[in-house]
Formats: sequence, C-alpha cells, structure tokens
Amino acid sequence: MRFKSAGIAALTLIAAVLFTACSDALQPTATPRTFSPTPALAGGQAPSGERAQILLVPSSAGDPVNGESLFVSQACSGCHRTDADTLTGPGMSGIAERAASRKPPLSADEYMAESIRDPGVFLVEGFDALMPALTQLTDQDVADLIAYLKTIP
Repeated sequence: MRFKSAGIAALTLIAAVLFTACSDALQPTATPRTFSPTPALAGGQAPSGERAQILLVPSSAGDPVNGESLFVSQACSGCHRTDADTLTGPGMSGIAERAASRKPPLSADEYMAESIRDPGVFLVEGFDALMPALTQLTDQDVADLIAYLKTIP
C-alpha cells in the first residue's frame, strides 16, 4: 500500500511538472499581419451600396519561378489547368490577354490581383464563386503569381 501511494504521488508530481512546462512553452509561431489593400476607386471610397473592390497592384517585378511554385503549393493547379481546358476553374492559357480586357478599366495585372485576393468580385460567365480568396499571400507572392501566369502561352 505504501508503494502504491508513493507511485501515485510521483505520477501526480510528474503530471504537474509537465503541465506547467507545457503551458509556459506555448508561444505564437507567427507575427499577425494586417492586410491593407489599395482601394480601386479614387479617394479610397466605394459609392454607397457598392462593395469596395480590393486591388493589389504589384509594386515590384514578380518572379515567375516562385509564382509557378506558388501555383502548385497554393493548390491553384487543383482547379486551373495551364492549358485552355476547363477543370473546375478556367484554363490559364492566354490569361494575360484575356485579363487585359476582362474588366475595364482594370489592367491585366490589376484584374489578376483582384481575382487572387477577392475572386468573388467579378465572376466569369459560366463559373461559380468557388475559388477561395488568397489573402494570406504577401504582395510579392501575388506579383510572383501574376508574373508566372503571364508566361503561360
């Protein structure tokens, strides 16, 4: 009986030490970031009753090699093919040319950035709003994705 009581006391002590050690070790793994989009409309205000458009105009040249990697790692390739065929979303072949005239007065880069950041703002006829907004991507990531998309013939 004496050994059983000592064993229970030892297990209780070990559990208390582990609980204390684990609770102190919990630290955030990332620093929270705030996304500040560039307003699409002059003055930064959307007309009343309209949804504000979120645009990200790439401020630097994109890296198409990293963009291709992001296209795969962000699962874009799960819904978008790099040829003209439709999977779940439209095929990416010729996207740069189509994007340039898809939503005037937006440039091709602005349209693609908007489609990445807030894909529900403008839907191409025949497609549903299934694409998730990729708001976790940095501005450079978006620029890289756009640079890659522009390389797809």
